[in-house]
Amino acid sequence: METKSLQFPNKIYINKEKARKESILFGVLTLCCLFGFWYGTGKFFTEDFYYPKLVIFMPICFVILLIETIKKHKTASNNDVILSLTEKGIQFFNKDYTGVSIVPWSEITGSTEIETGSSYFGSAKVKMLCVNVKTPSIYLDKIGNNSKKKLIKFNTKNNIKSIFTIESATLAVDMIALKKTIYQMVEKSVSN
Repeated sequence: METKSLQFPNKIYINKEKARKESILFGVLTLCCLFGFWYGTGKFFTEDFYYPKLVIFMPICFVILLIETIKKHKTASNNDVILSLTEKGIQFFNKDYTGVSIVPWSEITGSTEIETGSSYFGSAKVKMLCVNVKTPSIYLDKIGNNSKKKLIKFNTKNNIKSIFTIESATLAVDMIALKKTIYQMVEKSVSN
């Protein structure tokens, strides 16, 4: 009866297809920036004209898009489990979470999906899945420094008690079913 509450595979992976498509899109945009720089410089200063705004703007865009292309490619090539739901709790498999082990359902208060404006493109909103706990300080001490700093800043900004955040669109799972299962398991642990 207990395992029936999990409505999807226990192990959650990256949505490789979406990440691969985004990687290709960002790669094409990166190449467009190179073309814009080539054209803006008057074909690398071989012509009598050039566009100073393009000469300044295109390298900046190129660097930003190249970084995003590399990130999306790394995400698409990730074959590892991101997180796993068990009867005991949630286990995170990010390298910074090796000291955390399994977070028991009795410690988890739920999960939220927060829209943030953390995108290079300004108005584009990014949905972040957050796993919230009663006392995050216990787990934050066990998390690696890079993730710890980002989480503390994210938690302070959004006024939540999260120990794990990830972009919702990168997960290969139905977000509604995932959040529903997390809440079911939290309620089940409270009633026991």
